[in-house]
Amino acid sequence: MAIFRTPKPILRDAHDKGSMAEDPVEGMQEPEYVRQKMVVPSFAYLKQALTVADEGLVLEIVMMAGCGLRNGEAQAVNINNLVADDVYRVHEQIHSNPAGRQT
Repeated sequence: MAIFRTPKPILRDAHDKGSMAEDPVEGMQEPEYVRQKMVVPSFAYLKQALTVADEGLVLEIVMMAGCGLRNGEAQAVNINNLVADDVYRVHEQIHSNPAGRQT
């Protein structure tokens, strides 16, 4: 994880230059990131999801499946980023929304 890679060389350098008596990173194990398996939904699943979703979620699903947007980019879709009848520029994304989707 990046959070451990940034301070580790700084602390090791401080130890090597004599600023610290003991090596603060000796024996430290970085956490191992295990990527979860990605699942691409089938066309039948997408069709079923589109029939039960509200209009906001339908827009997100269509932008993700049809245009290749990631979920944060699809959630940030708005009329201001349309630059032509058939061109949409991705300038924004929503990073998280722990309180739930807002409509």
